[in-house]
Amino acid sequence: MHLIAKSTRCSIEVSIVASLLTFVPFGAACSKSSTPSNPDPSGGPYIGTWLGTITSDVIGRGTATVVFDGGFKTASVIQVTGRWSFEFADARFNATGTVSGSSLPDGSLFVLAFSGSTVPCPATRDGVDFKGRSASVTLTGNRMQGTYIANGCPGGTIDLMRK
Repeated sequence: MHLIAKSTRCSIEVSIVASLLTFVPFGAACSKSSTPSNPDPSGGPYIGTWLGTITSDVIGRGTATVVFDGGFKTASVIQVTGRWSFEFADARFNATGTVSGSSLPDGSLFVLAFSGSTVPCPATRDGVDFKGRSASVTLTGNRMQGTYIANGCPGGTIDLMRK
């Protein structure tokens, strides 16, 4: 039963991410900011540097840095773009890349889509795979926290504070 509930939750999160990612290409094109040092204020409460932990269900806790430095806002969505880096005790899984984030129209959930990197994946022959990560997080003040999936491999949690 727990496996079915977790599978259904992951399917719903992937569907939400897929729906929101239709806005991703427009995020970079519509940003008014030309320099990350002077970010576009239309990115809502998300623009800035976020530091904290990422905890993999397989390899444990690591450090996370996410920087949102551009984006756009419409009446129904906030889209932000930026970059990320994760560091784990097992250096095979240290990585950097790009990230985009979108809020649902009611603002109750913020969905992040991270570019691909090497992730722990026990079901594969070598125990690793190259996958993107998708996270659904909530924002409370200067704290962003939630869960992530590694698109077919085990995920975990992410907990970030605005710097």
